[in-house]
Amino acid sequence: MKLRVDALTLTRALAPVMRFAKGAQSASGVLIRAEEGVVTLVGTDGTTSVRTIVPDAQIEEEGVVLVAARRMYDLAKALQPEQILLSTTSGALRVKGGQFAGVLTLMPVGNFPALRDVLGFGVTFDAADFRRAAEQVLPAVSRDETRPQLQAVKVQEGDGTLVLAAQDGVRVAEATLATEGKFGVRLLPALVVQEAARAGVTGLYAEEGTTNVALEGPGFKITTSSLDVDFPDYEKFMPSTYAHVFAADREKLMAAVGRVNLLSDDVTAVKVEIDNGKLKALLTVPGVGETSETVDLEGEGAFTAAFKPELLFDGLEGCAGESVIINVNEPLRPVLFNDTDGYRYLLMPARVAKPGE
Repeated sequence: MKLRVDALTLTRALAPVMRFAKGAQSASGVLIRAEEGVVTLVGTDGTTSVRTIVPDAQIEEEGVVLVAARRMYDLAKALQPEQILLSTTSGALRVKGGQFAGVLTLMPVGNFPALRDVLGFGVTFDAADFRRAAEQVLPAVSRDETRPQLQAVKVQEGDGTLVLAAQDGVRVAEATLATEGKFGVRLLPALVVQEAARAGVTGLYAEEGTTNVALEGPGFKITTSSLDVDFPDYEKFMPSTYAHVFAADREKLMAAVGRVNLLSDDVTAVKVEIDNGKLKALLTVPGVGETSETVDLEGEGAFTAAFKPELLFDGLEGCAGESVIINVNEPLRPVLFNDTDGYRYLLMPARVAKPGE
């Protein structure tokens, strides 16, 4: 094999591949395939595989090689903005760029895990819409590795829509985008959704009778398996009615929470007091100080609750448009933040200990 490629272009194509090229021996490698005028990179962790196309690569000799993904990525990144020459010789891949020359030992191509294609039905959509929806729900994915059922993103076909949802036991985030086609319901690894959104996914495909799923976009394809976990039914936590509904300027409320949060630490909570058309955010840190800020609201009624600052900010940031709608019941019941574009963020208030408790 012999090919020439811009170092920056190669780095960008390697990035998502490298993140999934994990495991022992050949599974930690990147498969470089230069055939029929196209250079394709493949990485896999045994369950998920990522294939990207390297644009504008010049193939002088066709071939297929397998090398350590991390080493290849580090070299390509370090050689920017040079053009790189990759060529094989005597069981090694030579890497040249500018005045640099290096050699990577080849791994046996035959040991690379077999790749599968997904043959079935699917939905298509705008890449920007999917990325927005993914960014809205991914913050709610649990970081607790002991709760794998909360480390998935639920992807469900609706009536001309695709609904993405995530939850971590304290909050639920749900986003909707317009689609065409058929997909059904699948639970996808959060990292897969994140990488697909970053790469510009425009279609999801599922295979009838299997757990196989494919996510595709210009120049890339991810194949994975739907997770076999018991994703809790979050709809049962969504109240059907609310005692009070308020609306606030999203940017002003985010700015207020951000400024009040300047004194926060891991054990503090922002107190929210609503009354007389005003929302007051307060934060008190014993031994440090206190902050507060008030913003105008639309709606009638009074309400008081406390929230973890970072969780509250995630919900406000996820809302699209100029306004955020705040739906409340009793102080210790879940509060729903939503916009008019199909985004819902259900957050449990934090319990703040009273003096003497």
